[in-house]
Amino acid sequence: MPKGPTSSKPARPKTHKPKAVPAAAESEAGPSIVPTQNGGGKSAMDDIFSSFAPKREQRDAARQQQAAAAEEAAAAASAAAKRAKKRKRDKVIDPVFGEEYDLDRAVDPQNAKVHRHDSSSGLRVYKAHDLGLGRGGGTPLCPFDCKCCF
Repeated sequence: MPKGPTSSKPARPKTHKPKAVPAAAESEAGPSIVPTQNGGGKSAMDDIFSSFAPKREQRDAARQQQAAAAEEAAAAASAAAKRAKKRKRDKVIDPVFGEEYDLDRAVDPQNAKVHRHDSSSGLRVYKAHDLGLGRGGGTPLCPFDCKCCF
């Protein structure tokens, strides 16, 4: 019985792989410059791609300008957000209860939040600014028969 490959596939020829040159050996010899027809050790590839350098510089300058503009816009947006946040803090302090509330917020006493429950009486306790106390008083029926506070 002959010994050999039993498959019908032909054997692949071995390819010769060049050995890798260590980086240390390359640095000792220095960079390899192949002299070309135009002389001076410059390659034709350098001549071809030398026209791309000014375009690259222009593109990089444009990107830097866009980045600077984006940073300025972000700084302006953050400053506007800080101003808006500061405006939100401008609230009125209630002289009776000492609580802060916003005068611009619409008051709906029917939907006022329950602040706490009084355990002794079992009643709900609301905050004065949620009920709109002190905001009315502009009609002749105030303070008892008016409809501006209720």
